[in-house]
Amino acid sequence: MKMKLILWVCVALLTMPFTVQALSLSLSTNNSIVAPSSTVQIDVVVTGLGNHAAPLLGNFDLGIAYDPILFGFAGIQFGTGLGDPSLGEAVVADMATPGLVQFSEVSLLEGMAASCSLCVPPYLEDLQNGSLILASLNFTALFIGSGVV
Repeated sequence: MKMKLILWVCVALLTMPFTVQALSLSLSTNNSIVAPSSTVQIDVVVTGLGNHAAPLLGNFDLGIAYDPILFGFAGIQFGTGLGDPSLGEAVVADMATPGLVQFSEVSLLEGMAASCSLCVPPYLEDLQNGSLILASLNFTALFIGSGVV
């Protein structure tokens, strides 16, 4: 009897339709060549989200490695796709050591209006379309050379 139940559960799981969506993470910049003492901005972009619908992103925790001989970390600006940290809609953290920038954000917003009856906007679905900038990292070029972030 127990074996039959396990078999039925396995068959039921195998016949259920599953939807798989992949999110992509990329780094983009408009400067491929920078002079020493100049700043380069690198945007951390996520794609594959729903267009104001699920799937939604509610948090992230990332680390970006760079060559500390060629670049110095100059700062970070978080995007507003998970809420505005200055309005208390999200909590952000960042830490930089030579060669590594670690940063994270957790949204305090509800995902969708349909899932919450007493909540007030904005909702994550209002802020997120198919792609969004998670953060913009700024680096200062220290020397002439070729580097990879």
